[in-house]
Amino acid sequence: MEEFKDQAMEQKAQNTETEQEMEANFSDMEAQMGCKEFHPGDVVKGIVVKVSSDEVLVDIGYKSEGIIPAFELAFTKVDPFALLKVGDEVRAEVIKEDREGNIVLSRKNALFEEKIDLLEKAFENGETVTATVIDVVKGGLLVDVGMRGFVPASHIERGFVKDLNDYLKKTLDFKIIELNRGARKVILSRKALLEAEYQGQKESFWSSIQEGEVRKGTVKRLTDFGAFVDIGGCDGLLHVSEMGWGKVAKPSDVVAINDVIDVYVLKVDREKEKVSLSLKQLGPNPWEIADKKYIVGEIYPGMVMRTAAFGAFIQLEPGLEGLAHISQLAKFRVNKVEDILKAGQEIPVKVLEIDMEKKRISLSVKDAVDLQKPESEAEPASEEPVKEIAAAVEETKEIQAEDETETTQTTEFVSGNEE
Repeated sequence: MEEFKDQAMEQKAQNTETEQEMEANFSDMEAQMGCKEFHPGDVVKGIVVKVSSDEVLVDIGYKSEGIIPAFELAFTKVDPFALLKVGDEVRAEVIKEDREGNIVLSRKNALFEEKIDLLEKAFENGETVTATVIDVVKGGLLVDVGMRGFVPASHIERGFVKDLNDYLKKTLDFKIIELNRGARKVILSRKALLEAEYQGQKESFWSSIQEGEVRKGTVKRLTDFGAFVDIGGCDGLLHVSEMGWGKVAKPSDVVAINDVIDVYVLKVDREKEKVSLSLKQLGPNPWEIADKKYIVGEIYPGMVMRTAAFGAFIQLEPGLEGLAHISQLAKFRVNKVEDILKAGQEIPVKVLEIDMEKKRISLSVKDAVDLQKPESEAEPASEEPVKEIAAAVEETKEIQAEDETETTQTTEFVSGNEE
């Protein structure tokens, strides 16, 4: 009886061992046949076996290939053929198993898990991230940082941005200002980086800027009274009165927005953080050499700038004007200056006197051109005086050109003899 029991127990143990071996073999067979279990959220690795325009098939060791729909490849619309090719290894997250038993995967979700860790680290350490602008939406820009990131319009530049489309497809640096892993939300700012850069430039600028130096700057804004020029750390004011030695009607006649120009630092107010700039100081003041360039008794071409009851102000060159008194306009009595001269009119003049101390030049029109008296003061001025003036101006210009040529030749002759 005891022997029978021992045989029965031995047979039972053998059966149990056989069953375990069969179960192990069956598990191996399941694995070989691809009968794995996948759950939503699992991240798997696989090899791309086929690429089409609407999906990518991946061998994940299952009874059938995993499917990555084209819209699950990235956070933006991409061309599957440009992104992946047969043989590439790819990581993807399991989304679901469809009715046909296929495992639907998402590459962009797997990328999110990879990227979000990097983004959190960058956010904690205040590091810069690089991203490409992928779309313009209401209120800002969408950028690709391995997931969709949002840049508010107020955080694109230090100032107002007129057209957000200018940034489309550009790759720029940003700083993360808000990150929510659960909501998959990332908000970035380019302005924060620009502000930090500007503050660094500003500190360096105020410690180095000196009156009297020449700096290169970019015209940023025009107003009725001048232009604001970015000279690297500060927008200095280039007043219209400092744009030239002559009168400047409006700033746009001299400079335009985005012009890169050299400017002279006229005044620095560190307390108020203001800088006054000048263009005319870059060139010589015409008054400094007026008595050398213009000889008393000689005739030169001029231009009527404005008239007054007592005479006409005539420009010899920008920044250098003289007065032709009403008594020096013609050999006949002139009741109204406007009867014979008009602003903008070219006319030859004779230099009568130069007072360098008071910066005054006395001119004569009648000694340079013989004007005829209008037939009637009640009628409009005749065209004859204008024709005479024009002819005289041309003659004066020719004489002045000949004089300058002769002077140059004389100088060269003397220099040659000295050698």
